[in-house]
Amino acid sequence: MQSTCTTSRTWRPSPSDSNEYRRIKNAAKELERKALGLCRQCPEHMSALRLVSGMDTNIVSGIDVSLVQTVDSYQKIRDAGYRFLIAKATESEHYVDPKMVTHINGANSVGMLTGVYAFALPDESPDDDVDGLMNSIKPLEARQPLDFPATLDIESRNNRTPKQILVWARRWCELYQQRDRLNRRPLIYTSIGYWNLLVDEEPELATDPFWLEHILWVAHYTSAQKPLIPSPWSRQGWGQPRGARIWQWAASDPRGPLGKVPGIHGLVDLDRFAGCYDDLRTLMGLEVATSTLAG
Repeated sequence: MQSTCTTSRTWRPSPSDSNEYRRIKNAAKELERKALGLCRQCPEHMSALRLVSGMDTNIVSGIDVSLVQTVDSYQKIRDAGYRFLIAKATESEHYVDPKMVTHINGANSVGMLTGVYAFALPDESPDDDVDGLMNSIKPLEARQPLDFPATLDIESRNNRTPKQILVWARRWCELYQQRDRLNRRPLIYTSIGYWNLLVDEEPELATDPFWLEHILWVAHYTSAQKPLIPSPWSRQGWGQPRGARIWQWAASDPRGPLGKVPGIHGLVDLDRFAGCYDDLRTLMGLEVATSTLAG
């Protein structure tokens, strides 16, 4: 439609208007922060707040990155609501992602929780693979361990049988726990399709209770409210102890919903943790700050 007014005038805020707007906006943010802090202490009040605000306070958003992602501003990522970053560390003992240190230091500088993952090549030695990972993160952990234990990214077969893959992965997990400064078990990252293939071929090994001792980070690209989960974690379900706790729901390729985040050129994998920020810190063995919300 076209305006029928014969004269027009564009309104522009004066400096005093802009200052007042910023003051009100900052005051509103502070009130919201205090309200959330109080409501955290009462589940009924938190549920009411979620209804009126449309917020999901039982999900923590994060991203995982590698050499592929170029980050302009880690502060913009955090300001967009992302609270954790997991960076690729290694792909066998011979390859260290050249952007790992940059990603981890950048995320730490703005108060995001951080971790790393090792892309598994099960045709190589698990002992050497763990050695390569520990050597790669040694400079990062010179003062204190990473917030998250490392993740074993198991999605490649490399001409190995399901039995060989499962034996390799179990050995890798045991070795990592022995080498970790805090004796933590690694996370397991896999897709519903990949692990189901292992279950089909080796049901006893693939559903062994051993795997339930490891936090599952499942890849399932969908706009659904929760992911599909492979056995044995499916017995507990999404967001439950000994179930799947982290979900990679959007990807940096056309397999499903595409991940876009302010501060990053191009696409990025998006993740969700099932629980509030304090739940995430507790699960990772970190202290919980009682005076602030979500870092």
